[in-house]
This record gives sequence, structure tokens and C-alpha cells, in this order.
Amino acid sequence: MPDREYTIQIPLFSKRGIAILAVVIALAAWNIYVVQKEAPEAVIEPLRHALAAEYGRAALPGIQASLAENDQAGVTEQVDELLANMDGIEVSDVSARGTGDEICIRATIRVNGGPPPDGRTVRYFLFSRSTLVGWMYQRDASAFEYYLTFF
Repeated sequence: MPDREYTIQIPLFSKRGIAILAVVIALAAWNIYVVQKEAPEAVIEPLRHALAAEYGRAALPGIQASLAENDQAGVTEQVDELLANMDGIEVSDVSARGTGDEICIRATIRVNGGPPPDGRTVRYFLFSRSTLVGWMYQRDASAFEYYLTFF
């Protein structure tokens, strides 16, 4: 008995092909526009801490240079500016995609009423939830990753 190979061919411009294409487009549109939700309030504080650490790392070389030059006034000024920036981090327009213990966050960031030091006002982040410590920052994400997060 010869082995038979079965294939299914659906012409793209047939009624069946157009119906399948319409379903795929509808699911993609639904994923992009409908599956957004409000982020949990518990995510905002860990996000502020992660951003403060990131912006603080950028200021460390200047502080180290002032320390090497024994410039106490420069160190004090830079540390005061660093602390003011950490307290002035504002996170707004926070939305989330994903379910369960892993979500992707889109947030608008401002520092002391202006743009952040790196100039990126809209950023994307991945968070996971732990039963012991709550929501934890995992890493930065891309807009592509945010919009491709299902449910």
C-alpha cells in the first residue's frame, strides 16, 4: 500500500481564505487595542526604585571624580542633586498587558516635572510577582514586546 501525503490548500482569494485572513486580522487588532488594562498600584513603587537606581548609576562617575579631586562642595552638590532627582521621579499613564504573575508595563516617566536624564519619557518594563516580596522589576522591555504580550 503506497504512502499518501495529504495537503490542504486554501487559495488566498477564495471565500475560505478571505474568512481566515479576516479572523487573523481581527485577533491581531483585538490583541493590540483591547487587551490593555490598568497596572496594579503595587507596581509603581518598585518601578520608581528601579528608575532611581538607574539614574543614580549615571551620576556615580561625576561623584567619583569629585571624590578623587577632594572637592567636598562638588560631592555635596552632586549628591543633593541625585537625591532630588530620586525624590522627583513621577510615574504616570501606567498600563499593563499580561496576566497572572508576569506583566509588561508601559509608563510615562518625568523627573522633577521635566524629561528624565536619558530623555526617554515613555518606557516599557517587565515585572513578575512573588508571594514573598510582591511585584519585582525584571528588566526593560520594548514596545514590540509590550504589544505582543497576549492576555
